[in-house]
Amino acid sequence: MKKIIKIISSILIIILVPFLVLPIFFKKEVKATITNEVSKHIAADFSIDAISVHVFTSFPKVSIVLSDILISNKTPFAGDTLVYIENVELKTSLDNLLSKKLSIDYFSASNADIRLKTNIDNISNYDIFKKTERNTVKQKAEDTSTNSALSLHIEKYTFNNIQLNYLDEKSLLSVQIKNLNHSGNGLFSEQDVLLSTYTSIQAFTLSSKNINYLKNAALIWNADINLNLSDLKVEFKKNLAKINDLNMSFHGFLQPIDNGIKMKLDFDSKGSKFKSLLSLIPSAYSANFKDVIAKGLLNFNGKAIGTYTDTSIPKFDIKLNTSNASCQYPELPKAISNIYMDTTIGNSTGNIDDTSVSIHKFEFKIDEDYFSASSHLTNLSNNPKFDAKLKGVVNLKKLSQAYPLEIKEQLEGTVRFDLQSKFTQNDIENKRYTNIKNSGSISLKKMRIKTTLTPNIISIQEASLKFTPKNFILEKFIATTAESDLNAKGTITNLIEFVAGNKSLKGEFLVKSNNINVFNFLSNSNTDVKPSQASQTTNSQINGFQIPEKIDITTKIIAKRVSYDAIDFTNMTGVLQITNQKAVFTNTKANLLGGNIMFDGNVNTQTTPSNFRFALSLKALNIKESFETIDLFSSIAPIGKAFDGKMSMKLNLNGDLDKDLFPETKSLIGSGITSLQVKNIDSKKSKSLAELEKKFSFIDFDKLNMKKVETKLNFKNGTVYFDPFKIATYDGIPIEMEGSHSFENNMNYTLGTKIPAKHLGKEAANLLNGLNPNEIENIQVPIKININGSIDNPNIDPDYSAALKVITKKVLESQKNKLLDNLLGKNKKNGDNTQGSNEIQKAKKLLKGLFK
Repeated sequence: MKKIIKIISSILIIILVPFLVLPIFFKKEVKATITNEVSKHIAADFSIDAISVHVFTSFPKVSIVLSDILISNKTPFAGDTLVYIENVELKTSLDNLLSKKLSIDYFSASNADIRLKTNIDNISNYDIFKKTERNTVKQKAEDTSTNSALSLHIEKYTFNNIQLNYLDEKSLLSVQIKNLNHSGNGLFSEQDVLLSTYTSIQAFTLSSKNINYLKNAALIWNADINLNLSDLKVEFKKNLAKINDLNMSFHGFLQPIDNGIKMKLDFDSKGSKFKSLLSLIPSAYSANFKDVIAKGLLNFNGKAIGTYTDTSIPKFDIKLNTSNASCQYPELPKAISNIYMDTTIGNSTGNIDDTSVSIHKFEFKIDEDYFSASSHLTNLSNNPKFDAKLKGVVNLKKLSQAYPLEIKEQLEGTVRFDLQSKFTQNDIENKRYTNIKNSGSISLKKMRIKTTLTPNIISIQEASLKFTPKNFILEKFIATTAESDLNAKGTITNLIEFVAGNKSLKGEFLVKSNNINVFNFLSNSNTDVKPSQASQTTNSQINGFQIPEKIDITTKIIAKRVSYDAIDFTNMTGVLQITNQKAVFTNTKANLLGGNIMFDGNVNTQTTPSNFRFALSLKALNIKESFETIDLFSSIAPIGKAFDGKMSMKLNLNGDLDKDLFPETKSLIGSGITSLQVKNIDSKKSKSLAELEKKFSFIDFDKLNMKKVETKLNFKNGTVYFDPFKIATYDGIPIEMEGSHSFENNMNYTLGTKIPAKHLGKEAANLLNGLNPNEIENIQVPIKININGSIDNPNIDPDYSAALKVITKKVLESQKNKLLDNLLGKNKKNGDNTQGSNEIQKAKKLLKGLFK
């Protein structure tokens, strides 16, 4: 018995060992085969982290599992992930594996992340296939069958939990697909492949320029598709799709031909109602959509027959209509009633210019408020023609109570409009205003708007806009927000071209105000950083705000008071032009801090980071108030806060701006001239002056004369440089200053003046002993005082070297004179003038030798 068991065991081992060892031998070869075949066709980095081969789990097939597959791009998307797949399972026969020629008949991919992108230069990151010579399809097929170690004969495939994102940076088209699942089974014949497929998407979002056309739409699609391999014809046998609550069925075919795609398709929405159409609107479809009460039928169908080429399109006809429909959302108190829609999109010739989009009727009511519109768009490619009418009264509060608007803003007020517009593109571009039929008006009353863009409610008491063939006239605009008020009127041109994206929006306005607080118009996020903090802002925070493109608006401003942070301008006048993403100020004047200011310049948000360039002229500003109020002045001359008087300045300055449009002090470049008339000095308000007073106790700041101080200054590399200038006089003695300080508060200044020698202290005491009191009292010596360290912790370092040289010279002269006096006195006693004269000459020669 034992012998039989041993024999059976031996046989089993002989049979099983190859199956156990086989995966180990073939893992490297399978991995190399797949990697090489993929690398032949793509110009991107391809890698497989792990691979396993299973025989028993799928016998008689062999299962190959690939883990952590990564495809990453090269220039200009170097390092970006294009495709990541957590698991891929392939199945082939044991014979194929042993022959090292993989013929895949089952494919499954799960947990994938696909990131597609087209950049601003119209280069796509998914364009990774290598360029090859163009051969016929037949030749390619022959090459694939004979030369490739990897071929596909898939009868079943699945994709599970696939995430896909696509962004076109130029058009701002965005597609997001969450949790895509797709599976298919194939029935193969010599000429045809019949695929039975199932697709589901948990959330599908389609948007362009921040407008959502579909948002988180759910999709289920069952489709039977027949592929005719000889004619490359794709025939839709049975197709049922459900997008949110809308059912769609369609059938027909698509077939590539030499110059385009031939097709015959038709679809309809059988079984769908008005509520189904409502579910496609992004803001209307919500978690509790099933509880929406809606009435009304829906007719939505269409067909397309013909050939799509570079010069033609298929003939098609799409219809959408409903009548006397209504809806009410469970969380909202009001209903929308009397909803009528009648829309057709069609082309009866195949010429794209003959396509027409017509909204024959679109109407609805909320209580007694009504809206009615119709429009027709024809001649799409050559010279588009547009004809539209809008009429109605809409109470915005009622609208928000009847429809779930996809905005966080609070809206109140009444809008009345009665508009008609009829024009062609050529009429607009060639300014043939007699052919443009714009007429009517829009008026607003008692409107209140609360948005995330402004920190306060904007109240529009009254506004009216009149339409003419040439332009749009803002006849009245009266509004307030917080303590700010605006009264404006003006004209707008190129509005239609601007909306179409062809030209810049132009306008001229006059704005008057009693009071404007700039921070009333900035969101809280824009006011978190104060000017004093601006220099600490990093480059990563730059360009948080940009002026929109294609705006060319000129505004004349007359304001009694404009406040910005702690700065108050009064009686301001000037011209502000918004153009090329710049804010350009011209001839702007205002009263400021007891004086007046004039400036011209611009803020440019087109660049990264944003920057500014200004020429300023300040006259007779109060020094004390200026340095307490404006941080830039404190940065330019920190010592200024100790002065009381008047200041004038001419300054040309440019530099970068942070995300809140405050200057980045380290980037400042420019020059200027400053003049001061100082009445009083309070040394306690400047640590540098206080330290000077401590070092030189004899100094009386009341004796400093700073009635006429003028200096040149320059900005460079985050530092303010002062040319040598006379900063003051002290008892008639000039005090000169030069040096610099950085915006990081590090100083490097030198003061030059003269002081009485008696105040030099122990440094000169020994030398001064050689002089008499009268001489000491009258000697003034030069001194340099180096001021460095930081503004908050200054270091005062007097340089006595020049003073000691002067005193030494004085002492030597004094000693020489004393010796001469002694010699002269002795000779006079002897009474011999001739001999005395000779002695004096000898003494001079001796002294000359001693005191050289």
